[in-house]
Amino acid sequence: MNTWRSLLPVLEDRPLALCDGRSVVPEDLVAADRIVPDSVGEVYYLTYNPNHKWYGITLILQSWIEINEVLS
Repeated sequence: MNTWRSLLPVLEDRPLALCDGRSVVPEDLVAADRIVPDSVGEVYYLTYNPNHKWYGITLILQSWIEINEVLS
């Protein structure tokens, strides 16, 4: 699970883009090590695919919270 929330009361100049996970195929993901001082993990970077479905939110209020399912 991934969450996102604005730190400002109103955010208008930095839209949030979300890719529909149903439009991502395994070949679009590139694994990379995530190294922090106390642990090592793995993250995925998304490569370009014209079949991705993107959505954007241009006005974000601090009271909103975005919750996303993380692909496993």
